[in-house]
Amino acid sequence: MSRRVSLQREDDADLVRLFQETRQEETRQEDARREEICRIFYERHAPTIGRFLASRGLAPELCAEVVQDVFLKIFNGLGGFRYETTFLGWCYTITRNTLRNKLRDLKAAKRDGVEVEVEESLLSGVDDPLTQVLCGERAQLLDRGVETLEPRDRRLVRYRLDQELKYREIARLEGIPEGTVKSRLSKIYRILRHTLEDLE
Repeated sequence: MSRRVSLQREDDADLVRLFQETRQEETRQEDARREEICRIFYERHAPTIGRFLASRGLAPELCAEVVQDVFLKIFNGLGGFRYETTFLGWCYTITRNTLRNKLRDLKAAKRDGVEVEVEESLLSGVDDPLTQVLCGERAQLLDRGVETLEPRDRRLVRYRLDQELKYREIARLEGIPEGTVKSRLSKIYRILRHTLEDLE
């Protein structure tokens, strides 16, 4: 069995651990192993992150650029990953921050008279204080509601709402059937609706 096949069978947490262990030694073999781990992460998660960005209305060229920026940040930060969240959750945090920074840069360039091709709707509201306050209040209420859930249910909601994963992707991560994910989330949403009504 080749090294690539054996590494592909590892889950994300094990790959991060292997990457961090190889950072101690600077040999060609260890360099090759780190590169292979990065390649596996990219092949495994770049399509999902690309779909997440496309769902935000980004043009394909801009999506590709942001995905590249995201993975550079991921690869540069792997050595310091602290397991306080899932690897995928960490990736989505980096993705959201990278997207926010990219849109701000584009908005600033447009303001400075530099010609940039980007949908105007993507730029509107990025720095709008009212939008930030309203979104922030709604997000805080939702976070409070989610925190009242059981850990397993909380994880499902985070996958679906924060990371915008598809049902089949959540099912793969949790090791449960896709139908189970759908029915659990439906039940969780009903509970959250009642919880949010009580919190408001």
